[in-house]
Amino acid sequence: MSLSFIRSDNGPEFICKSLREFLGFIEVGASYIELARRWQNGFVESFHGRLRDQCLACELFFGLYKARAVIGRWRQMYNHRRPHSELGGLTPAEFVLGIKDWVSTRIAFFKSSRKL
Repeated sequence: MSLSFIRSDNGPEFICKSLREFLGFIEVGASYIELARRWQNGFVESFHGRLRDQCLACELFFGLYKARAVIGRWRQMYNHRRPHSELGGLTPAEFVLGIKDWVSTRIAFFKSSRKL
């Protein structure tokens, strides 16, 4: 499966000339959300705002290696260690452990009920 385009907001880090050139090089188009139309992709708008405010605006990047390292650490925190309101205030790791416990309990109950 190949990527045909990337949808993003109109923030400066997503409309810069070097990004457009890179997307052209890898033959991927850019699809920008219309200005003042955040409802077109609310998740992207929310995520980009957090990325900008919590990571990009807090660092000064002197090279690609440094940028990858800092953004990688932030991504790990955002995806695995940050409490999510949609998960009842749990981190994704805590949520997964809860799901595993729930499934294990149901499987054990199912197995024990079949023996009766």
